[in-house]
Amino acid sequence: MMSKPIRAGFQSVVPFLSIQHAAKLVEFLVAAFDAVETFQSKNHFEVRIGDSMIMIGDVGDRPPTTAQLFMYVENVDVVWERAMQAGATTLMEPTERPWGEGEEMVRAAAIKDPSGNSWFLGGSN
Repeated sequence: MMSKPIRAGFQSVVPFLSIQHAAKLVEFLVAAFDAVETFQSKNHFEVRIGDSMIMIGDVGDRPPTTAQLFMYVENVDVVWERAMQAGATTLMEPTERPWGEGEEMVRAAAIKDPSGNSWFLGGSN
């Protein structure tokens, strides 16, 4: 019998952030995005945000690799504000932007987390 190649609760593509001070990023994700920490070891963490898993590795003294992530949210303004209060810096304040094939207008914002990763938020207000 073959084992299932994708762990239960994970999606096919899982972002893996390699950063310094991973535990602090987990704290930020919990405060800003209601993340739930599902696993922790010395240098590896896993969190769930909505229906998506993210792995986070602490690189220690090595240079980190920052990432850009996109996240659909129910209320861009609320999530952007929570992220700012949790220690993010703004890259783009919440605004209406053209979106997708029909270029309908949607609410969007962007922040940089304390570890240097960029998060683009899209959804409603």
